[in-house]
Amino acid sequence: TGTRREQRLHEVVTALARELLTLGEIADDATAPDLIDRALQDGTAAEAFQHMISALGGPGDFVEWPWRHLPRAAVTVPVEPERAGYVTAIDVRAVGLVVLSLGGGRTRADQAIDYAVGLSKMAAIGAEVGPGRPLALIHARNRTDAEQALAALQSAVKLTDERPESTSTVLERLSEGSS
Repeated sequence: TGTRREQRLHEVVTALARELLTLGEIADDATAPDLIDRALQDGTAAEAFQHMISALGGPGDFVEWPWRHLPRAAVTVPVEPERAGYVTAIDVRAVGLVVLSLGGGRTRADQAIDYAVGLSKMAAIGAEVGPGRPLALIHARNRTDAEQALAALQSAVKLTDERPESTSTVLERLSEGSS
């Protein structure tokens, strides 16, 4: 709905939408951003999302009341960094393995996914972290799972005392013929 917009996710989704609009010859690179912004602002995007949810058997009021329908983890723990500093690197494979260990993914198709567990509010590259500014929030079934995830997540994030140069969330656009 656009009422809350996480900047990094917005950048990625906008870049993907722009690519789809140009590949589908609905817009070109110059006009696609305006179409995307308009769909977000006028509610068209939210309406389409709700239609997809309903078509898949989900609740008809999910967009309006998502927390009525989403499960919540029993334990939520902030991941305090081992020291204050700036995030300079994140081992995203390790982060993915943390989510798997919590039950938020699967290694085989026959395994169930626990939709209540996972990570939120993950600090971005360049973010200042320290007391009161955690690396992320862990959502777990129990305290033991949360503690194991906490140690692994702390190890997955590298910190420095100097603020790194800012970088775009979308680093590069690959096209046919790109290597």
